[in-house]
Parts: sequence; C-alpha cells; structure tokens
Amino acid sequence: MFLEALASAFPSNTYTQKECFEFTRTTSSYQSLSRRGQGIMERVLLGDSGITRRHFCTDSPAAMFKEGAQELNEYFEREAPALSIAALKKTGVDPSKIDALIICTCTGYLCPGVTSHVAENMGMRDDVYLQDIVGLGCGAALPMMRAAEGFLAANPGKKVATVAVEICSAALFMNEEP
Repeated sequence: MFLEALASAFPSNTYTQKECFEFTRTTSSYQSLSRRGQGIMERVLLGDSGITRRHFCTDSPAAMFKEGAQELNEYFEREAPALSIAALKKTGVDPSKIDALIICTCTGYLCPGVTSHVAENMGMRDDVYLQDIVGLGCGAALPMMRAAEGFLAANPGKKVATVAVEICSAALFMNEEP
C-alpha cells in the first residue's frame, strides 16, 4: 500500500477568527449565552488556538445560528459531495481506475451516502466498491484507513481512494456547554 496523491478542498467562504467572533456576537444565540458562555466563545474565537481562518459553506454564516438541524444538514448534502469531488479531481487520478471509494464524515448525513453521489458524478465504474463511514467522530479517518488497508489486503494491486469530508459549519450549534 502506498500513497499516490493527496489533495484538499474547502468551502469558498473564509473568515478570520476575529470576523467569526464579530458576526457571532451579533446573533441571538450568542446574546442568550451567560457571561461565562460568552467568555468561552470569545476565548475560542480570539484566543491563541493556532487557527487563523475558518471556512463556511455559506456566505451568510450568522444566519446559520437561526437554522434547525434539517436546514443545516442541507448544507452538508450540497457541499460534502461537491468538495469530495473537487479534492479527488485535484489528485489527477483517473476515476475509472479507482476500485474502491471510502468516505468518512461526522458532520452530516446523506442517504444514499456521499460515496454514491461522488461515484455517480465522477463517472466511476459500476463495480467500484463504496463504503461510507459515518458518525465515528473526529478520528474517523483512522478506521477509514483501516478499511482501505483491509480492502487492499483482500484485493492486492487494486486502487483505493479515501476522503475525509467535514462540513463543520453544517454542524453549528451553540449553548452553555463548553
């Protein structure tokens, strides 16, 4: 097993941490937090976290605080396949040469899975092995790589594409919990 290509893709709307704090503090969700909750939010967005910019799947992120779970998941449904395809295209790997596609995520749900949408839109072969790994949390890339290793052990010489796709802004929720 060896790595042939590596690529990434991000939502096009980016904001600095300060910009995120500025639009967040104008929302009713932020206003309803206790002083402690507001302080935590300020430390997260303005503290020294090593994060300089955040990517959002909308050009109006403050409006996302008003949306429910279904509306937020609709962002995931739109963006997860599109960004997965964008990253795979950047690799330069011919989609017809991919024997297995494994995608992991923990920030949304799509049925049929993201792999089905990606395989169809990229014109992958009908016999490509598809596996979605959903809900295993931030470390889902590890079981995804184990699944790829298992596929390759059972199918020597085959080619596997793996994608970890997270649309964190589609999982936006704010309350008093740190």
